[in-house]
Amino acid sequence: MLGRMPPVHEHGDEVEEAIEVARRLTGREITNVSALAGGEINAVYRVRTTVDDLVVRWVRGTRASWHPDLAGEVAAMRLASDAGVPCPRVVFHDDTHLVAEYVAGNAMTEPQAADGLARVAGRLYGRLHAQQGHGCGPVQADGSDPGWSPDVLTRDVPREAGEVLARARDLPPGLDPHDVATAAELVGHLALPSRSRLVHGDASRTNTLVRDGSIVAILDFEVAWFADPAIDFAWWWWSSPATAADFHRGCEEASEATDERQLWVHRLRLLIGLAHSFAFVNPQRGTRIGRLLTFALTQTARL
Repeated sequence: MLGRMPPVHEHGDEVEEAIEVARRLTGREITNVSALAGGEINAVYRVRTTVDDLVVRWVRGTRASWHPDLAGEVAAMRLASDAGVPCPRVVFHDDTHLVAEYVAGNAMTEPQAADGLARVAGRLYGRLHAQQGHGCGPVQADGSDPGWSPDVLTRDVPREAGEVLARARDLPPGLDPHDVATAAELVGHLALPSRSRLVHGDASRTNTLVRDGSIVAILDFEVAWFADPAIDFAWWWWSSPATAADFHRGCEEASEATDERQLWVHRLRLLIGLAHSFAFVNPQRGTRIGRLLTFALTQTARL
């Protein structure tokens, strides 16, 4: 049995680390290594041997406390697989690395989503939402939740909004400080008691792998939580607003209906968090956040 694999990137580059992990795991000759998209936080490499085709991933630095650890992420993937959601098969994991079988395909495109795959994806993510928890928080190693209070989902909103407003002069023209303040107030006033369901935490076309017109895998359970399914609705809406209704419809076909107020509260909550993270470093993204925030406030006013 393999023990913990010590990280080697402190003494070499990331390609060497991916090779070393795969070599220790398989004992086979490495034939090819290539970098895969993993965002700013994760190092993700495809490593092929004479027999195997693997994805080796690790976190650059330390995971945030609101992420599950790797054992929790694997547990979330197991729960998803048991619910009939296609996921890459995990070959090995410890507290630093996760190795899974490579699944061929490409991230879902906007045309594919609009052509019906967003609703199909919704049904798959909805299978996650059909699984109930007891509390709130990141998936634990045994597949449970840590029992956090549901208000953990909204408690940072006043702080994030306050820090955005403190730098209002630096905001891109499309992001109105008044909208930020109004959204933060509404999140506090309109939030409903959160349901405890398994959520992906980053539902998007990017994390939905397609091959030959069919969805072959849901990827990246690194922020899987027991929380309200409206979180997944909000993330898909952010990544693909034009197909959000189809995705939402598909989810509810596989799980249960979501109160419309909860839907918009979590969209507002997400936009405030995105403004806090990106508005000052990415003006283009900040302008897009502003457009969606104005639209979301208009829709929320109807509730």
